[in-house]
Amino acid sequence: MSDFVKPLVYNPKTAEEKIEELEGKVASLERIIDTQQNTINKYQQVFLLQEAELERLRGTNDSKL
Repeated sequence: MSDFVKPLVYNPKTAEEKIEELEGKVASLERIIDTQQNTINKYQQVFLLQEAELERLRGTNDSKL
């Protein structure tokens, strides 16, 4: 992260450019977070299905004993 250097004179154009740059970075990070959350949700679904299948198979094996 870069250090902010306070300008001697406030320049609205420079401030607006910096705001747009930071908003772009935030939007990019939000997309990354959304993608990661979607991946986590998909893995959770897969693990739940695997666990249900294991329980089903365990129940089938227990009834044969």
